[in-house]
Amino acid sequence: CRARAAAAMSRAPREAVRPEERAGGDADKYYDREVTEAYTELNVRTQSELTTRCLDMLCLEGEARDAVLLDVGCGSGLSGETLTRQGYRAWVGIDASAAMLERATRGRSASKRTADEKEPPADDAREREDARAKGKNKNETPPARGAVLRGDFSQGLPFRAGAFDGCVSVSAAQWLCVWTRGKRGRKGGGDENDDDVHFASAAVRENLSRFFAALRVALRPGACAALQVYPRTVRETAAFEEALARVERMRGTAVVAFPHGNASKKLFVCARRDDDDVVDDDDD
Repeated sequence: CRARAAAAMSRAPREAVRPEERAGGDADKYYDREVTEAYTELNVRTQSELTTRCLDMLCLEGEARDAVLLDVGCGSGLSGETLTRQGYRAWVGIDASAAMLERATRGRSASKRTADEKEPPADDAREREDARAKGKNKNETPPARGAVLRGDFSQGLPFRAGAFDGCVSVSAAQWLCVWTRGKRGRKGGGDENDDDVHFASAAVRENLSRFFAALRVALRPGACAALQVYPRTVRETAAFEEALARVERMRGTAVVAFPHGNASKKLFVCARRDDDDVVDDDDD
C-alpha cells in the first residue's frame, strides 16, 4: 500500500521536486484525488507530530481546550484530527484543494489509525454515554467540532475580527512564496530574467504581507500562530520574518524545533497579535 502511495506521489516531473513547484504552483491542480490519497496515507504520523508541536508553541493559557483554532492549509484533515483528538472546542480549516477538502470531510477509517490514535475503550465510551443520559457531567466539554472551507489563503482570510484563539499550519505556508509566470499573466516558456526575479520577489512580499495582515485580524488580541514551513532558502525564511515586521501589532520570528523525537529538525514561524485586549471591528 505504501509502495502504491509513493508511486503516486512521484508522478510529477523529476525536475519539479517540491509540491508547490508542480502543476504551475496550483495546489488544487496538483492535489488531485490520487495524490491526495497518497499524501494522506504517507503522512499520518508526521502531520500528527507537527500539529502537536504547533499546539505547544501557541502557549494557550487557562482553559486551553475551550479555544477555537484556525488551521491554515488544513489539507486532508490530518492536522484537524489531531485537534479533535486533543479535545479543542472547535477548529476551522482552509485549503485551496477541493480533493483535499473532500478527503477531510470523510476522515480516516478506524482501521487506518496508528497505534497511538486508538479510540478510547468501549467501556469508557459507554460510561460517558450513560452519565450523559442520566444528566451527569453536564459541564463536560463536548468533543471538538471541525469545519473546512475552500479558499486561497494567500488572498486573505474570510473570517470576522478576533474569531480565533490561535492558529496552526502544517506544511502549507511555504505556498505563500510561490510565483509563476502564469500569475503575472504571461505565457509560459523562456528563461527567467532579472525582471522576472524582481517581480517574483515583489509578488512574494505582497502575498506574505497580505496573509499576515489578515491573520492578525482573524486572531483575538494576544493570540498566537505557529506555522510549520518548508522554505527553499534562508532568504525565504527571512521573507517571513520581514513580512511580520511590516504588519502593525504583529510580531514573530522563525524557530527551529525537533518535533519527531529524532534528529530531524523543522522550521516554524511563530507570531503573536501584540496589542491591547480589544478587538477592532473596523479592521479589513
